[in-house]
Amino acid sequence: MNILVLGASSAVGAALAQEFADDGNLILTGRDRARLETAASGCRKPDDRTVEIMPIDLVEGGHALGDRLEGRNIDLIIDAASASSARRDDEQSTAFLASSIDVDIMAKHALWELLRQRQEVVPGVIFISSVLVRLRSPGRTVYSSLKQLYEAYLKRLAVENPGLRSLVVHVGTVLDNRVVTDKTKGLAVAVREAYLAGNEYLSYGGSGRIMLVLNTIHPSLFSLAIRIQRALRVRG
Repeated sequence: MNILVLGASSAVGAALAQEFADDGNLILTGRDRARLETAASGCRKPDDRTVEIMPIDLVEGGHALGDRLEGRNIDLIIDAASASSARRDDEQSTAFLASSIDVDIMAKHALWELLRQRQEVVPGVIFISSVLVRLRSPGRTVYSSLKQLYEAYLKRLAVENPGLRSLVVHVGTVLDNRVVTDKTKGLAVAVREAYLAGNEYLSYGGSGRIMLVLNTIHPSLFSLAIRIQRALRVRG
């Protein structure tokens, strides 16, 4: 099985790659070559399982990555790539917002279309989303809206491609995306178990479930919890 990991230079992407390393050959993509090398070193096994890195920025478009994948069938796409996750709404210029749409939506659509033209097997998709898709988080509407839009895109793909296996992961805990930690490893283990079990959705993180409950009771309680969480993070 050939597994393509988008955003493998992030800690979440690297942890997922390491967790799926025994399931097939890995192709790790991301913008930072050094971090991709680090991720790859954590995936390589004594039996010399194939792990390949492809430094690329999805802002170049899905066809740019697709061209480098020519001649290979992709069985599973693990999508941990997001252009907008590092910035709040007030930190995004119109140019950055347009670039985020290109990376988070258009490039992935172009890649999918190219793969479907080239191969008979429908690739499975694991999409790392966020609990914020189901909440109105102050200052994170761009991030949550792009995640929500891509989830809707995956639903349409499933309708048009009955053989598609997809797993959407709603992460509801704070993760350090710079270095692999026990939290990111725990997420990766849960994701693999959910995918192998044939689940379509996975909610991961107790704090996210608490936020959902607060938002259900009253949005103002959720907003208050967010402000307290930020204050504690800054103080810490």
